Amino acid sequence: MKQEEFLSLQNEITSIFNANNINHLYFKGSVLCNLYDDSSIRTRGDIDVYVDINDLDKAKNLLIFNGYELEDGGETHNIAFYKNNIMIELHFALIDDNYSKELMKYFNRPFDISHNVSNNLYALNDNEHFIYCLAHFAHHLRQGAGMRYMLDFYYMLKKTNIDYDKLHNDLALLGLSRLYNNSLNVLYYLTNEKFDDYEEQNIEYFIDYMLKSGIHGFGKENEGSTSQAVAHVDKKRYFVSIKDSQCIWYFKSVCYWSSHR
Repeated sequence: MKQEEFLSLQNEITSIFNANNINHLYFKGSVLCNLYDDSSIRTRGDIDVYVDINDLDKAKNLLIFNGYELEDGGETHNIAFYKNNIMIELHFALIDDNYSKELMKYFNRPFDISHNVSNNLYALNDNEHFIYCLAHFAHHLRQGAGMRYMLDFYYMLKKTNIDYDKLHNDLALLGLSRLYNNSLNVLYYLTNEKFDDYEEQNIEYFIDYMLKSGIHGFGKENEGSTSQAVAHVDKKRYFVSIKDSQCIWYFKSVCYWSSHR
């Protein structure tokens, strides 16, 4: 039921932007949930939508006019709104200056690495969305990044059209090759599925770190995770405490379901 509320609000935003000729695209959970065999499995705490900075004021005013409540706070790369107890992050940049210069340049013009879905709705190309999610994973690792990232990567590699040669080149330029290699090791360890060639490495430390972070990446055992959860108050409502064994069970059961449908 919660997922249906998110999808309904997302469709409403698209209708508003289409009617006013505002190009926009969704990313992260707003897109990833559609890759899961049941979209409700992929819970999320907000709706992430990007518009060009030249359309920002117009988009902002339209949302306010249509009953979206503007949230007070700093505007580093997005503006937050609430409607029906759901947070909407209106992005005018995909990433902020906490990321590397290479990543900032790579995602500087999102519509150039996207394709049109319909009317004014766009979507990041498969390769670029995967790289974005991997970069987002890397960004949150120091504060706790949970097993759900691995589930996202599993479905992106399984159900989208990744150009692996291009992916390898881009990851090398962006300094993400090692993290990608570790992630492939984890996926093979958990699912026995091999999506790409990788160098075998001991990833027990990597899995252990993610398990301590829980499913979503905000486990109490990781230093810094509490402050991170506080920073994302909207998401905290949906978090649950999960033991390590339950994390593994959750991951394997979802992957098993996917391969036996």
